[in-house]
Amino acid sequence: MSNNKLTQLRAAMASAGVDAYIIPNTDSHQSEYFSQYYRSLTWLSGFTGSNGTLVITQEFGGLWTDGRYFLQANQELAGSGIELQKMIDQTKPEYIEWAALNLPNGAKVGIDGRLFSISQYQSMQHFFATKSISVVADLDLIDGLWEGRPAVKAKEIFEHDVKYAGKSRVDKIALVRKNMARLGAENYLVTALDDIGWFFNIRGSDVSYNPVTYAFAVVNIHKVHLFIQSSKVPAAIKARLEDDGIQLHEYDAIQAHLASLENTSILLSAGQTNYALYSALPESCTIKIDSSIVQCLKGRKNATEQEWLRKVMVKDGVAVSRFIKWVEDNIGKNKITELSASKRLHEFRAEQDLFVGDSFPAISSYRGNGAIIHYKVSEASDTELHPNGIYLIDSGGQ
Repeated sequence: MSNNKLTQLRAAMASAGVDAYIIPNTDSHQSEYFSQYYRSLTWLSGFTGSNGTLVITQEFGGLWTDGRYFLQANQELAGSGIELQKMIDQTKPEYIEWAALNLPNGAKVGIDGRLFSISQYQSMQHFFATKSISVVADLDLIDGLWEGRPAVKAKEIFEHDVKYAGKSRVDKIALVRKNMARLGAENYLVTALDDIGWFFNIRGSDVSYNPVTYAFAVVNIHKVHLFIQSSKVPAAIKARLEDDGIQLHEYDAIQAHLASLENTSILLSAGQTNYALYSALPESCTIKIDSSIVQCLKGRKNATEQEWLRKVMVKDGVAVSRFIKWVEDNIGKNKITELSASKRLHEFRAEQDLFVGDSFPAISSYRGNGAIIHYKVSEASDTELHPNGIYLIDSGGQ
């Protein structure tokens, strides 16, 4: 079976003068879970797993993924013209090592720098240096090819009340500025979506099953700049954010803002900041690389957060206990399938006060299906449960 998308990409690569093109499975925030807009890897290859990287040349197409997805990848890549490359060591950039070994001296590799962290780009530079392979880091070859590409969701944000958060935005801003002073940074770039949500006490639904919104932030001693699509911010929330000293900008204005930071210093995380943002910073700007301040603060749960985590676990435990009882009472008497069971568990969770939604699609699997890592039940695979045999359900709630 021919892959017309692959043919079109290779033509675009030839026009751009690159010998290889690398496509990761992430977004501009280095997220593990992200909007359908960024699923270029799935669009091109058919692979739907959460972890993967494509390397495409004129003669070769390879998908690197880990052991959770070997079976799934073999099935989904069939006929795509792309071969599964089984990752052995997830701590190593095996796809970069492959490119360094197999591309000729002086080759050019194209990437969309918004989708690669600073660390990943530096790793490429390290491995490619021995063969004088260069990286063209501002090359988006997908957008012009992907007809009907889904837009990033633009759902309105809502506030995470301080009675759940335990600290106000103002308190968190003061903590961040204290840490900035300790590290000698005049500016601090926040990029991870969960960090944004925690820092500003806001939530969203731009990413399925994840309470996050697409945004960036830059903090300095005088102002906090939040870059977010304005249509997603209700007027009342906008007013409260501004009252707390936060200036709102459109999401796409982040690079221009970074480019304006002349003769100052900025703190950022090499693993969470994409290379395109890093490249936007002027030469006169002193860049300080360190771990994310917000990530470290977020990891130390305050007393209020701890209290609500305990309450949440009780609520979820009640829902799961009711589900187990329901299965025991009905198995062998009334028809239960993988789909109907996961639906019933969702209903038990939804009956709990403060329920927002599932945290991922439930892995509901009976007998042999339970041996398939990341099994996703469908109408075609839906299997009836019986009193004998093992039933596995892996699920979660928000």
